[in-house]
Amino acid sequence: MSVPELPLLTQWVVPGVTAVTCVVSVVAVARRPSRWVRRWLPMSLVGGALILTAVVTGFRVAELGTAGVPLSLWCAAFAAGAALPTAILGSVQGRWWQRVSAVATVPATLVVLLLVANLWTGYFSTTTRAWEALTGETLQGQITASDLDHLRGDPPTTGRILSLPNPNGPSSFTHRTEYAYIPPNWFRDPQRPLRAIIMIGGVLTTTTDWIRSGDATRTADRYERATGRSPILVFVDPTGRLGNDTECVDSPRGRAESHIIDDVLPWVSNTLARGRHVDVAVAGWSMGGTCAMTLALRHPERFRGFASIQGDLRPDVGGRQRTIDELHGGSTRRWFEHDPLTMLRDHQRYRGMFAWFAAPGSGPPQRCSAGGRDECRTTLQLADAARAAGLRTSVTLEPGRHDWPFAARGFSRALPRLIAQMHSGR
Repeated sequence: MSVPELPLLTQWVVPGVTAVTCVVSVVAVARRPSRWVRRWLPMSLVGGALILTAVVTGFRVAELGTAGVPLSLWCAAFAAGAALPTAILGSVQGRWWQRVSAVATVPATLVVLLLVANLWTGYFSTTTRAWEALTGETLQGQITASDLDHLRGDPPTTGRILSLPNPNGPSSFTHRTEYAYIPPNWFRDPQRPLRAIIMIGGVLTTTTDWIRSGDATRTADRYERATGRSPILVFVDPTGRLGNDTECVDSPRGRAESHIIDDVLPWVSNTLARGRHVDVAVAGWSMGGTCAMTLALRHPERFRGFASIQGDLRPDVGGRQRTIDELHGGSTRRWFEHDPLTMLRDHQRYRGMFAWFAAPGSGPPQRCSAGGRDECRTTLQLADAARAAGLRTSVTLEPGRHDWPFAARGFSRALPRLIAQMHSGR
């Protein structure tokens, strides 16, 4: 089944749908008897408050925090809750158009809530991408392992996507299906040097988010057409499930670090490199940016460098003590072992590595904008520490929010730099 490809991130979508929803709601309650209104009004207020409380609680349970949530999302959640009593009371009495409008308020307000949430996060740019993700449709260009050798004789003009085997490796980390983007040059020239980038998303992530929302494969295809040397991209699962904030650390939440190092990297070497040397970098957005930096600094022998897009200062699940208790088993020593600023004090260990950072801001000269000031300051602090430790360091500041469109733009700017740095050698 196909759906029309309509834009979801343009500024008129939410106001337009909200206006229609308001009209439907007004029609549903207009010209009702005063007795009906006296019953409906308190029930709607209670319903709105209950749903709003449930949404706030969900954010806190998922450890997402509510500081950056837009007011429009809270208003949409309240409206969705208020619509339930409207539908219940309004559907049993009144004229036919009042009853129909009353029932329609529920799906209408839910659509507004989803659109507001999507506009805030930037997950789906069009209705087509939303439908593909929600229905789990096969990714464009997806192949099976048996197709690899066949395509070597008939190289494709765009990259292909291969799913990694599902069984857990040595880490025993339970994960969802992971994917690898294989560029046309892999099929065309089996002897050329191989480069791969491990791609990591945020806390609320699926393994297709970098593909569907972050435009990573389209970016790689464009780079391939321009240069002929796009890398392998491996889209890993850092959490195992939505909302499981592992920070890519081995902990009671899962052995995410070991999964990437001991499961994924050997698969790349054995299946795609087939014994040949492969240069590897790691890139990520949000929690994935923190993961990319921490993994590269903890394993400089495995990674040539990293790209951190809107990453944090260090792995964190709600303050230092909570992070020590929940991620590091109460061990302060392990906290320091995963702290980038502490690791970067070893100025000899990271010679020849590269670091690329992106955050909201402007420049040159580099300035932190009000909307993303904390992220920007964190990024500049980490960049200074990386530079002092001898890493070849670049920083990109540009206007934006903490959402997938910023991640997509960041990766499109990072990719040429990553490949150039990997090509230049240590």
